[in-house]
Amino acid sequence: MQTALFIGRFQPLHLGHITILQRLAKKYKILIAIGSSQEARTPQNPFTFRERARMLRAACTLLGIKARIIALPDYPDDEHWLDHLMTYQFDIAFSGNKRTIQLLRERGCSVHQIKEVGGISASHIRKLMSEGRPWQRYVHYSTARMIENIGMKNRL
Repeated sequence: MQTALFIGRFQPLHLGHITILQRLAKKYKILIAIGSSQEARTPQNPFTFRERARMLRAACTLLGIKARIIALPDYPDDEHWLDHLMTYQFDIAFSGNKRTIQLLRERGCSVHQIKEVGGISASHIRKLMSEGRPWQRYVHYSTARMIENIGMKNRL
C-alpha cells in the first residue's frame, strides 16, 4: 500500500481535516506532518506540537484511522525544510498550501492540492474562539474536549 503524506498546521484539527483523513485512509497508509511544529501559544499558532499530535491521535483512534505523526518545523529557507521532509518515505503528498505544493513538485513529488472541505477553516475557528463565540461544531468532539481543557483565553 502506498503512503500518503498529509501536511498541515492543524491549529486546530477540524472536521475538514478529519474528512480528508477518512478519505486517505481508504487508499493509503498515512503520514501526518504537523507543520510549524515549533510554533505555539500565538494567535495564529495557539497549540503546541504535543497538543496538536494529541488531537490527531485521539480523533484517529476513535475513527479507526491508523497514522504516523511527525513534527515538521519551519526552517530559515525552503531547501532545508524540504531536505528535512524528504527524509521521510511517502509516495504522494496532500496539502492545501500553494508554496508547499510548488516546492514538492519541484522536487519531483506527486502532490494533490487539498481544497477547503465544507467551508471549514482553522483561521475561522480561531477567530470564533477569540471572540468567545461557538466553535465546537467545527471540530471532532475529542478535539473540543481537549481545547476546552487547555483553556484558550490566554492564547488568543
